[in-house]
Amino acid sequence: MEDSSRGHVPQAQQERLGPFFSQTHLPTGLSWEGHRPAYHAETLSSPPKKLETWSKSDKVEFSYEKTQLIPFGKKGRQQHLPYCSFAGNSIKLIRQMKMLGVILDVGLNGLAHLNYIRGKITKILNRLTIARGRRGLSEKVLKVLYKRALERILTYAAPTWWAGTCREIYKINSIQRQVLLTISGAFCTTSITALQVTCCTIPANFNCDLEVAIFQMKHQQPHVSVFGEEIEGPQLEVYHRTWIHPSTIVKVQWDMCSPTSSFSIFTDGPKINGRVGAAFHIIEGNNTADFQFPLEDHVRALIYDTVSLHSFKAHIGIAGNEAADKTAKEASTKPTINLSLNLPERALKTQLKQKILEHWQKTWEDRNNTKGRFTFAIFPKVSTTRCIDNRFITQAATNHGLCPSYFRRFNIKACTCRCGEDTTDNIQHYAQHCPLVSHLRSKISPSHSFLHIISNRATSKDLQ
Repeated sequence: MEDSSRGHVPQAQQERLGPFFSQTHLPTGLSWEGHRPAYHAETLSSPPKKLETWSKSDKVEFSYEKTQLIPFGKKGRQQHLPYCSFAGNSIKLIRQMKMLGVILDVGLNGLAHLNYIRGKITKILNRLTIARGRRGLSEKVLKVLYKRALERILTYAAPTWWAGTCREIYKINSIQRQVLLTISGAFCTTSITALQVTCCTIPANFNCDLEVAIFQMKHQQPHVSVFGEEIEGPQLEVYHRTWIHPSTIVKVQWDMCSPTSSFSIFTDGPKINGRVGAAFHIIEGNNTADFQFPLEDHVRALIYDTVSLHSFKAHIGIAGNEAADKTAKEASTKPTINLSLNLPERALKTQLKQKILEHWQKTWEDRNNTKGRFTFAIFPKVSTTRCIDNRFITQAATNHGLCPSYFRRFNIKACTCRCGEDTTDNIQHYAQHCPLVSHLRSKISPSHSFLHIISNRATSKDLQ
């Protein structure tokens, strides 16, 4: 139930209730069993009565016209919503409710939230399309905007609504498809699997699985699985952030110069096979220490003496750094582990992303997958670093372009190439073999692979 309270609350009551009044909407959860509407109404009337008693005792007034209730049934959507009243006023019953940017519906299946996200991303894409034409935004810029903004909108609060059902996967991939079509400039008939590989973008449903797994590991849930494989290993490291006043922070100098003092400490910590070796190499000059000095001078020297940090490249001939590196490598290869630490969150994300890439590669290589096989012949390995920033090259890599084979495949026009040499008449035929456009191919030869034609700058210009 969602309530909206306003006014008539003494300041002392607000201070005593604290964060209860920091939010406008007050959610209340309720569950029941049975099928009789009278039983539902009777059960629903008990919590509002308690809330009414509390409001009278603490002198809080509620705006009844803004109070809403959404029922969640154990078997999904309720055909007939039950009746509920609060303080003699009927409560408005709704089937969807927005809380903290997430759309909750009576089915609790996440589809309503995905429909809301689709409309939100569509508006952003329309504005980006206008800016692309007027401001000259390139495909690379659009991909960065997707990774930094749109992807975060798409996977926002995924642990609360993502269940990985077939309908959710279909909807979220269709939303991602709209974005990838805008980024790549490919034909709308291009399959989502080919678009994901061409644009080097991880499938959206895999990203949602990643967010859910990280959330479960953070909250130390007993059984966490990704793609049907249970994650086993050390527990996640928990970091409790504490607030420190800026004036109490000790300032330390930092530069990239070599140390010049007689007393230096070199550190190194290489990571090898999941193990990190920590080494400290201390170099102290042959200076003699004079212990006969006044205490006042000693304290003043400690106050004005500072610690400086230096960072420099490895393996450039600095003796202390080389010694620390050698010792740290020896420590990381020891048969026994001196200290076992919990897994950092960043390391967990790296491991899960590696699992996602492996699973993505398996689905791309699946023989039962009939989508994007022309693209698979060009890019057999998935990647997140490759980026095709030209729409004509994208059309060539997906084999969805203005050629006779495309027209025949989608029943647009029954036609063939006028040269009559190849019955396939696809984009590769025009790019390498068709004699009618040989005068346009100055850098492309039939011996070149299609991957070379797309990747090489000179041949890709001929392809365009």
